[in-house]
Amino acid sequence: MQRYDGSTDSLGSAPNRDVTSRQHVPSDSVQIYTEPSSEICVKRFPKAIIAGVSKCGTFALLYFLSKHPEIAARVNTEKEANFFSQSGSYHERYNELFQTFSKINPEERLLNITSQQWNHSNENGNFKRPSDLDLYREIMPCSYSNQITMEKSPLYFFSKFAAERIKALDANIKLVFIVKEPVERILSHIAMFNDRGIIDPNLSVENTVFAKSADSSNKTVDGDAKVVRDSDYQLHIRSWLDHFRREQILFIDGDEMVRYPLGELKKVEKFLDIKPFFIRSMFKYNESKGKYCFVNGKDSESECLRKSKGREHPKINAETRKLLQEYFAPKNEQFFRLVNKTFDW
Repeated sequence: MQRYDGSTDSLGSAPNRDVTSRQHVPSDSVQIYTEPSSEICVKRFPKAIIAGVSKCGTFALLYFLSKHPEIAARVNTEKEANFFSQSGSYHERYNELFQTFSKINPEERLLNITSQQWNHSNENGNFKRPSDLDLYREIMPCSYSNQITMEKSPLYFFSKFAAERIKALDANIKLVFIVKEPVERILSHIAMFNDRGIIDPNLSVENTVFAKSADSSNKTVDGDAKVVRDSDYQLHIRSWLDHFRREQILFIDGDEMVRYPLGELKKVEKFLDIKPFFIRSMFKYNESKGKYCFVNGKDSESECLRKSKGREHPKINAETRKLLQEYFAPKNEQFFRLVNKTFDW
């Protein structure tokens, strides 16, 4: 049995920092949780997915959520599932599978999917192989019936067909999106590309975000550049709003997540309808990373995000930032209207 006391000891964190939200989130008394004594841990399909957005803090969000005893999170892996956004490999048969289950009543889909088998032939005769969705379930963490299985694949957000496919699996699934101020997201994206050698780290931000022009004085944002297009949230959210009810979707502020993680995590607890667990003393600020780490008990060492998190962002001059902010301003307003939520951008 795991016990969590409800103490509210002060944070050994950066001065003047409060990990609650700006609206102030109270420190709830934490409940006592037990694993079902007579139950076997099994693989289950996710009931919630962090479906985006890349470079907005999806890993940090899932990492912290994985500490909640009622969440079984697929977090201890370098490779994201990306199941609903891929084609080829074992996903190449997914379209046929999707068409089959699209015709089944939503209440019956999961039951049918779990028992679905595919027939394949080889020189020795016929044999059975698990379906694509069986394989998807197998890469999920083991869980108990009182837990919500959860995965995160931020590439789903940009996919043309991920929303439709996820709905075919479970029309009532809950979706979480974490978004950041678009320019900061671009800088984080460029930092990752630099680190991975995808783009020349010696190139300036301007070389990446502005369209090539013979007139160097005419600076125009390149809306087709991947790092720019991925920050155009209104462009990508439409498919999700077409397939899911608004109450099935939660938007988390990635900038607030960095500054006030407790407040954003409490929103997820409420959205998933799980018991309060997170309290102030579970978060300790790491000066070198500029991020909060998780502390599991008064005498425990803090657990921080892996080394690849907290990369130094490339420098950006004031003019470039202003041009990018002006480019995104109308797109941000459109996004706010679509999701009926305003962010401080």
